[in-house]
Amino acid sequence: MGVFIMDLLEQLKLEITKNGIMNDKFAIARYIYIRTGQLFDYYALYTIFPSFIKDDFNKEVKDIRCIRDFNIVCFSWARLYIDLLEEFGIEARIVENNEHAKVKFSSGEYEITADLTDAFTDLLELSLDLILGIIMALRVMEQELDLVINF
Repeated sequence: MGVFIMDLLEQLKLEITKNGIMNDKFAIARYIYIRTGQLFDYYALYTIFPSFIKDDFNKEVKDIRCIRDFNIVCFSWARLYIDLLEEFGIEARIVENNEHAKVKFSSGEYEITADLTDAFTDLLELSLDLILGIIMALRVMEQELDLVINF
């Protein structure tokens, strides 16, 4: 099976330049928000995992110059979004608790909260590949528990 690797930062720079929004920080932030929603899949099974497994997902940091895995949870998306915003000169910070992470940044006099994985409508922007996620989780369980699951 092949691996698709993407330099997300360079791709976004090309797209943002082509769209003529390089000097509009709010437009850049909005564009990156929309594009990450199109490119990444929310790992839906994350919500049912026990906390010790969630901790591993919460620590994940994506390399914006070498994206190999297009699955995200709120924590990995928030760090990814901040990294991308900062590359375009937009200061941002993560706001998190043990359950959820989102991003805050300023645009002019307004403070904006970006949270791609919070509401159901945002989740619809992400392609929830639930059936494949369940199959993948079953395969992991099959290996860890030394079981054979047929479907």
